[in-house]
Amino acid sequence: MSSNAQYYWRLRAKNGLGTSGWSEVWTFRTAVAPPVAPNLTSPANNSVNQPATLTLQWSVVIGATSFHVQVSQDSLFATTLINDSSVTTTSRNITVSTGTKYFWHVRARNAGGPGAFSATWNFTTTLTSVPEHAGVPVDFSLSQNYPNPFNPSTQIEFAIPRESFVTLEVYNLLGERVALLVDEKRPAGYYAESFRADGLASGLYFYRLRAGDFVQTQKLMLLR
Repeated sequence: MSSNAQYYWRLRAKNGLGTSGWSEVWTFRTAVAPPVAPNLTSPANNSVNQPATLTLQWSVVIGATSFHVQVSQDSLFATTLINDSSVTTTSRNITVSTGTKYFWHVRARNAGGPGAFSATWNFTTTLTSVPEHAGVPVDFSLSQNYPNPFNPSTQIEFAIPRESFVTLEVYNLLGERVALLVDEKRPAGYYAESFRADGLASGLYFYRLRAGDFVQTQKLMLLR
C-alpha cells in the first residue's frame, strides 16, 4: 500500500447456504514513510587541502523537514565533533582543525521519522603552514599559542636549532597530561602543531616543550 494514504475495508462471510451481507466499513491511514537518504555533493569525497572553515552540502530530499549532520575523525562515528539534527537547509557551515581527516554523513527526517544515513564521505584539511623563516633557528624557542584564549583549537609554534628528540605535551592544573602533540626526533627547523581541546573543560592549561636539554612551559586558556 502507499504511505500516508487513507484506506477503507469491509468483509462478508460465505458458506453452503449462501453469502452474508457486508460488515460495516472501517478505515485506516498508513504511516508516512521516512525519507530517502540524501546524496552528498560537496566537498568531494576523498578531497584534500580543504580549508578549516567550509560548507558541507547535499541534495534536496522530497518531503524532508530537517537534516541530521554528523562529522567525526572516526569512520564509524563512535565519537562525533558535530552532531546536529536541527539543520533545515541542504548545507551546514563547519569549522574544524587544520591538517586533519574528517568523515561525514547526513540523514533526512519527516513526519515518519529519520531515514537512513547517506554514504560516508571524507575530506582532509590543509595543514597550516609555518611562516617563512630564513635559515636554521639560532636558539630553541616555544612561542605563545595563537589564538589565546581559544575554542576549540589553537596553534603552538616552536623552533629547534639542531636535530633533537622533541616532546610537546599539554597539562591541566592538576599536573595531569591531557594531550601529547609531539613525541619524536625532529631535524632543525621551525614547527607548528595544532591542539584541539575536544572534551576538555574551560580553564587554564600548560603546554611544555622538551628538546634535548631545553625545557620551556607556556600557559594557554580554553574558553567554551
